[in-house]
Amino acid sequence: VITSNYNDTLTTVARLRDNDWIGAGSRVIVIDWNIYNFNLMLQAACRITFEIGASGRWIPTFDVDVLMSRHLNPIASRSTEDFLIILGEVILLLFVLFYLMEEASEFIGFRRHWPYIKWEYFGDAWNIIDWLNLILMIVTLAMKVDTWNKASGLSVYIGKPAKQSLSVFMDIGPVAANVRQIRKIIAFNTVLTWFKAVKYIAILPYITTFMQTVSKSQRHLTSFLMVFLSLLYGFVLAYRVAFGEQLAEFRTIWKSFVFLSGTFLGNSDLGLVYNKAPVLGSLLIWTFVIAMFFVSMNLFHAIMISALGDLKQEEGKQNKKWEHQVEKLYEFWKHFSETMRLEYRVRTCVPGLYTRCKARRKKAKEKERERNEDFIKRTAANDAATKVMLGPGDPSLGRRRKRAHNSLNDEDYNSDSDGGSDVDLGPLREKAQLRKGGRFGEFLDDGKTEAETETSGSHLYGLKDKQDEEPDEKAVELVIQATQYVMDGLIERTHGARGVLADEMAESKEVLQKISTVLDVLQNRTKDLELCQRQLLRIT
Repeated sequence: VITSNYNDTLTTVARLRDNDWIGAGSRVIVIDWNIYNFNLMLQAACRITFEIGASGRWIPTFDVDVLMSRHLNPIASRSTEDFLIILGEVILLLFVLFYLMEEASEFIGFRRHWPYIKWEYFGDAWNIIDWLNLILMIVTLAMKVDTWNKASGLSVYIGKPAKQSLSVFMDIGPVAANVRQIRKIIAFNTVLTWFKAVKYIAILPYITTFMQTVSKSQRHLTSFLMVFLSLLYGFVLAYRVAFGEQLAEFRTIWKSFVFLSGTFLGNSDLGLVYNKAPVLGSLLIWTFVIAMFFVSMNLFHAIMISALGDLKQEEGKQNKKWEHQVEKLYEFWKHFSETMRLEYRVRTCVPGLYTRCKARRKKAKEKERERNEDFIKRTAANDAATKVMLGPGDPSLGRRRKRAHNSLNDEDYNSDSDGGSDVDLGPLREKAQLRKGGRFGEFLDDGKTEAETETSGSHLYGLKDKQDEEPDEKAVELVIQATQYVMDGLIERTHGARGVLADEMAESKEVLQKISTVLDVLQNRTKDLELCQRQLLRIT
């Protein structure tokens, strides 16, 4: 109809209009044309469609499908890229056939030379995904062959534009439709392929947990999917019937499905429904939100959380497996390094780099040691600051840590090796100090043997036997010093408590003064409100 001759095209269009080519019974008008780019070896199938509704509304759509030469002929350009693509598709076909046989061998068994089907094989969702993935690959290859067959008799008209007509028009619409469908199938199959690839990296512990979660919840998910799709299809029909003739978004069942599916992503404007029919639209919107979001989606979350909670008990085993894998990798690297003598080779081949790496490693160790020492100092400082802040309320006052057993050093009396504590008596650290020989004496008198000492029974310093006798002066002095130390501690703690009590009372006094100020303000406000209320009563 439309040619390169403007006058002929104008005359033809006028004749069609005069003969009522488009009338009241027309429902659709389709305009097809092709565009070629011989430099890039590209072709584009263009189509403008005018759909005429029963109410007289015209709905235009414009589609453009760009086709490469290999879409029409696999070796049209005879380039290396085309041959590599063909080789890759042949290899893919061989892999598909191999996996088809392997999957078939998993659910087909033989009993007494007779084949039977293992129905439990189809109870695993991963097997269903494998078959769906393989079937889509076969369908894609079959559609490619069909596309090449449809495009085999097509050729581009390169003659004079004035002589072209409908007889030389190359209709690549069916080819473009096939290519469009192939792209859609490949796009969906790509998601399945990479989703299926998860089970091949099960060496990672948490990937195994994910797979087990999906496997454990597949039965519940199947039931949920049936309920979900039933509810969604019911709402699709409801919106299609209610608003199909008024809104283009609900003109077909598929468009209604796309619109309602977009609501899960927040990409649909339900205000269109409310504006057309406020009562019916509000009812459908509320019902859709409650049924699909509040019930169905929460049910899906509950199923997945329940399955994951059941598998949480095995998390400890997964951690052990992960640690085992890390240990195996470390052992492998150690064995590989020793076998290949990597350190020796690096030291001999690149001595400068080896020296720098060794110095950097040594520097890192020194910094780590400094960080540890700084952490210990800060921890000790925080403990001291805590004691100062507590003041007389510190429960450690009047107590000292227990000495480590079998220790002869004075520093051990202040050691943190033991978590227990004793009463702090100052210079009197233990009962052995009151015995003969000092703090660590052998309980022997001067000039006596061990046997004589045992028979004499003199165990306390300055006491010759077990009878009541006057203690030695050093023992008495030590007891007096210990008593004085305890009394000094009590006096110091009493003074500290008095200071803390005075500070607390000062703070309490300040708080009470502020409370008194607030109460005065509230009293003034109350009086003002009472005065305003009386004035209003007088006016009324």
